[in-house]
This record gives sequence, C-alpha cells and structure tokens, in this order.
Amino acid sequence: MNKFVHRILSHRTRSAVSSDEMFRDAVSKRVTWLGEFHSEPRIIALQNELVVRLARQFGGERGSGSGGGKNEESRPRLHVVMEHFSVEMQPLLDRFQTDPTFTVEDLEEEYLRVGTEGHALEPYRGFLNFCRGTTMRGADRAAAGEGEGEAPLQDGAFASASPSVDGGDATYCEVLLHGGFIPRPYAARWNKCADLDAKRGLLDEISANGWLPGTDGEKSAAMQRALLSATDEERDALLLRGSAKHYRLVESLMNGQDLYTTVDGNDVDEEEDRIDQSAPLAKLYQAQILKDHAMGFFLANLLLNHASCPLRRNDRYLVLAGFGHVKHYLGVPACLEGYLKAESLYHSDEGRREAAMDVLTNLLGESGRGPAGQIIIGSQMLYEVYLEEKYNPLIEAEAMEDEEKSAEAKTAALFDLYATKLDVMDRLLLESDIVRGPLLNPSAGAGKFGKPCADYLFVYDEDDDNVLPSEEEGSGDSKRDEACGEAAAASSAKTETLEAYDRVGQTAARKGNVAKARAIMLQLGYTEEDLEVVGENDMYNFQGVANPHKVAKIQRGERVLDVGSGLGVDSFLAARACGADGKDYGGDGDESNGAVVVGVDLAPGEVAHANRRAEERGCDPARVRFLVGDAERLKDALARAGYGPASFDACISNGAFCLIPDKRRAFEQVYEALKPGGRMAVSTTTIQPGGKLTPDFEWPVCMRMFVNLDDVMPICEGVGFKNVRIVDAESPLEGIELPEEAVIEEERQRSSGEQRFKIHGKYTNHFKHLEKMNMDELCKVVTVYGEK
Repeated sequence: MNKFVHRILSHRTRSAVSSDEMFRDAVSKRVTWLGEFHSEPRIIALQNELVVRLARQFGGERGSGSGGGKNEESRPRLHVVMEHFSVEMQPLLDRFQTDPTFTVEDLEEEYLRVGTEGHALEPYRGFLNFCRGTTMRGADRAAAGEGEGEAPLQDGAFASASPSVDGGDATYCEVLLHGGFIPRPYAARWNKCADLDAKRGLLDEISANGWLPGTDGEKSAAMQRALLSATDEERDALLLRGSAKHYRLVESLMNGQDLYTTVDGNDVDEEEDRIDQSAPLAKLYQAQILKDHAMGFFLANLLLNHASCPLRRNDRYLVLAGFGHVKHYLGVPACLEGYLKAESLYHSDEGRREAAMDVLTNLLGESGRGPAGQIIIGSQMLYEVYLEEKYNPLIEAEAMEDEEKSAEAKTAALFDLYATKLDVMDRLLLESDIVRGPLLNPSAGAGKFGKPCADYLFVYDEDDDNVLPSEEEGSGDSKRDEACGEAAAASSAKTETLEAYDRVGQTAARKGNVAKARAIMLQLGYTEEDLEVVGENDMYNFQGVANPHKVAKIQRGERVLDVGSGLGVDSFLAARACGADGKDYGGDGDESNGAVVVGVDLAPGEVAHANRRAEERGCDPARVRFLVGDAERLKDALARAGYGPASFDACISNGAFCLIPDKRRAFEQVYEALKPGGRMAVSTTTIQPGGKLTPDFEWPVCMRMFVNLDDVMPICEGVGFKNVRIVDAESPLEGIELPEEAVIEEERQRSSGEQRFKIHGKYTNHFKHLEKMNMDELCKVVTVYGEK
C-alpha cells in the first residue's frame, strides 16, 4: 500500500496507527468487517493485504481434531463473505475454487450472464485468484494458472504470496468464498409490494430459498422473531426489524444530513425515537434492510453450523460489504447479532440455544474460548477531509490562478506533508468533521450512535494522479518520481518505526536479560561505574549501537538533549554526568544547578516508560524529562515543552539516526537546538563505502534507512557543523560473545514465553536470511562529532 497517500486512524487510541497494528487486531478477532467503496483500487489494495495476512497467520494455527492431535483438517479456515456475489451465485464460487479449468475470466463471464449484481469483478481478480489458490492442491493450482489482468496498484500484496496448503506445513489456510447478499431484484420487488399479500408471498418465496427465516411460525421460528419489527402493529404489517439509529444513518447517506456535530437538545425520549413509517424514505429503508437481514441471517447460520463442528470452531470470517451496510455496527452486524440472540432465547432445542449463546458471546468478545470479538475497518476518501482549507501550503496552491501549476503545487505539498510532517497530517485528519464525529465522538450529535463508525478508518487519497510510482515505474517526471518515492519510503519507515518501538515500550517493564545487556554494554565501552548507575532495572532496556558518551564528554551543569532517547538508559547516564539527576557523585554539587536532560523519541510507549522510570529513580521531572517528537521536527517537540533554539550544550543520540529517513533535516534540527559552541555525538550505523542493500532480500526498516558512510561528513558540514569527525565506534555487528548465563537466560525466556518484544533477535524469523550475511562487511557503526 506504499503506492498512494493513506493513513489508518484508530478509535481506541484516537490516533494514527500502522497497518501492522490494525492487521494484528484483525488476526485476533472472530469476525472482521471491511466497509468498502466497491472497485476502488486503494481499498482493494488494503483488502488484498488483509486477506494475505489473515490467511498466513491462520495457516500456522492448529485446532483440535477429533483425535486431539494436529492435522490438516484442524487448521482454521478463513471464510470471505462478499456483497459482490448473491447467495444464489454460490455454485459459481464453489466451482471457481475447485475446478482448475474454470478460470477467473470464466467466472466473470458467468457472473455477467446471471446479471443480477452488476459489480465490476476485474479489479478483484488478484484477490479471487489468491483465494482460489489456497483451496487447490499443487497440480490443480498449476493447471489453474494465475489469471490475467492483475492490477499492480492493488495486487502488490500477492507479489510474494504463493498459496499452498499441501502437506503439514502449509503457508496459508484455506480461504473459502461465499456470496452474501440476497439477489438484487428481490429488494426491488420488496419495495414495489402493494399490499400484505404481496409481501407475504415474497417473504415465503425468499424463505423457501433459505435466504431468510420463514414467516409461518414453523420454519426458523426462533430467528423469525428477529426478522420482523417488535411491535404487534408493525409485525402485522410485515415490517422488517430495523432501528431508529440505522434509519437516521441511511437517511443521512441519502440527503447529506449532519448527524455528528454536537448540538444542544439532543436528548430524545426513547418512546419517540422511532421510525416514522409514513415518511417517504421508510419504504426505501425497508428495501435496504432486506439485504442486511439476508446477509445477517446467512452469517448467523454459517457461524452456528461451524460452532457445532469441532474441526471448524476456530474458523474466522472476513465480510466485504459497502461501508453503509456495516457502519456503527448497524445494518448487517446488528442483524447478525439479532438472529443469534433470537436463536439463543427462543429455539426449541436446548443444545441449539446454548450454541447460539456461545457464538453470540464470542462475537461480542465476552467469551474466552478461542478467537473472540469483531472489528470494523471503514473507508474514507481524503478529499472529504478538506485539507486544502486547513493546511497553508495546500491553501496557497489552491489559490494559484494557473491550474496546471496549482495541481503540481498541491501534489508537492501533499507529498511533503505525508513524507515529513505526519504528525501535522494526522492532527488535521483527526480534527476534521468527517473523522472527529463518526470515529471519535459518535454519540455527540443527532445520530446518537452508541458505537464508532469503525474501529479503524482507512483514509486514502483517491486522486489517480497522486499515485506514488515505484522505482521500476515512472510518471515521466523524474523529479516528481523521486519525490514520490521518497515520500512513500519515508512515511512507511516512520510508521513502521513508531509501531515497532511502541510495542517495545509496552513490554519494557518485563524483566529482561541483564547478563546479556551487561555483556553488550561492556563490549561497547561502557564502564562498570556506568552499569552501576544504570542499574539492573534499566540495563536490559539498553537499545544503542555504540557509546556516544565517550565522544560527547558531558560536563557538570550542562544541558543535554538526547535524540531518540528510547527507554531512557543513555539519558539516565547523561543525567549522572551533568548532575541533572540531583545526586552527588563526589562533586561539590554547585556546578550542576542548571543541568537538564531532555529526551525526545518518536514512540509514545517508550516515552511513557522512560518518564515512569525517571520518576521511580527519583529524578526531578523539571530536570530529567522525555518528550514525544520526530527528530526531523525536533524544534516543534522542544517548543511545546518550552525550549527554544540554542538551548542545549550537548546532544547525544544512540542508534536513532539509523531510523531517520531525512538525515540532513535531522542534523539541521540538532544544529538549531545547540547553543553556539555546543557539540553533538551521534552514534549511528552506516553503509560501508561501496556497499549496497540489494533488492533481492527484504531488509529491516532500520537498514533501509542507513546512510552511506561517505555522505555523513558532507551532510554535517553542509548544515554548518565545524570540526566534524567520524569516530570509529569499535562496535562490531558480528562476533559478540555472550557469557553462559546470558545464553541460558535467553533460552529460558524463549521457552517460557516470557519474551519481551524486540526489533531484532535470532527468533525474528522474518529476517532469518540476515544470519548468513557478514554485517561488518556491509555496515559500520560510527559516532559523528561536530561543533556549532
């Protein structure tokens, strides 16, 4: 998804998050709802990556077979229920997934011949072929081929995906496709029913096909209670069950009514909060919820049938439907919940009632057995946020009289915002009306929605002219291509860095391997006295690549900035050196009165841990503190805390510059923060002269951001630093021998499941191939010294 501008916003954290965090949440849930706008390439790109992640994760899981052992049949399956196909098209989907001679082109041809649904299937070819590949054995998969016409914008997720379920170590679980909606003509017929007899006849026809519960009191008697409205009058009128909240939502989608702006007098008597059945829209609403009921009924039976089969109890479900059908957990999710609730209360068979209650509580996240809960991923077009009315560079570009220059300026401003000012972009998105109300404050306006529009909102730039070209593809404008590529890489790296190190912060309080940390720090030149100051409660949270203190030579009374302070280890040592920790280490104490240490880090989780540890260590928060901030926008983070330009005597950094996309900009920010005569000691890993990261391998985010060693001095001197020196940190990347107790403790933590989250490590299988390379031949750790 790095080919276009996009952000993922979370209701739970009220912030932007990485796709990895969203995908991990989806993996843990029983049901994932993806609210889409049909055939949109950017949403399909998200959908494709989602199905690959889910299928890969579930492919490594095992359920309990009848014999209690592990076998292929016990592997969870992923069921994909698509609005694009009606339930009567299921034979087509079954044939597509089992007959190697029935291609995706054949499926499209038959789909058009049936002609009831009218969706464009061509954009989904990659998705459909991937799902098909997971259900075929090797020979059949080879015979089936991979189809034609896959679109690179949305099918990038499949570039390295080779679906396989052969043998016991299958890469992906089986992904089974299901048609989800009632055929479209039935909704039109329902809308045209002139009287009760016509309605009853149509419902009987639909229930006879198995698409809805019966209305005769015998067939599907329990679920029939969830089909029709609750009041006797509306039930007699054969009105399908809906809700006033859902009606308001559907009405707003048609007339654009604002349901989210906070206004006085929103309290409505529950007795009066009902649908006016005489309103012109009421009949159209009935046609809308007929489709929702059909999918809800289908899903309820699918989940219940699987719950009764021991091999299928851990199956998962991905539902693809228009966002309006799932928004605020209304529409289809509400119908599904209604059918399960009715079955759990009214079914004549006690076993069926218990099964329905288990499925319902599991869906609501109240059951501890197996995967539980559900999430909605919604979609939002960027243009509706109206950034061009809130962000000055876009405002200025919009005001240009020359349309061509205006368009070019808007694209450049958007890419710059996306590449270098993500914090600004995220703030503008979260403050916008289209996001703030539906996602963050759904109950504040006239809609009075009890749940957010989605758990995650995928905000994407829908402008086809703003696609970020890859290195292999170009727009014909080399400067623009370069800017686009840099924007995509920078945004991806920052998001990945933020997410990864935030996860580190979440487990930092767990005790780590002290013996290993001690060995590494001594190897890097830290002294026994340093280790005593750090202490065992912080030592295992060391994250550096070298020892910048040997070069910085911090003095008593100095003000020190730590860029990329992580979990605080080097900041605590700096506080000892300058006296900001307030402790007497043999000096007279008077020279340290003005000393402060300020750490800045991109990851809020690490900053929170560092501040907590500073307090527990007895540090004065006015003298030792940690801030959330981007090294490329250091000035902004410091200004929020009251520090202006030229505030610090020394700046240290230990490993953070490895991860910064724009090294020059970060060095400029450090230069501005230093007092005249101030100095920096930045320890970072670089690429050896002549070295190159080949595209044949996947590299960790830090390595993708490494700077070439030959470029470091020109960058720093160009910024304005004097007396620049590149000091060999004497920090080998290979061959550090750990004491026996460190190896034993590492193995104990691995086997016990007590591991803390780490960015690197031998158990990080994703980058296992790096173990075969000599990193010292490719990379070199240095400490960059310079004076202002």
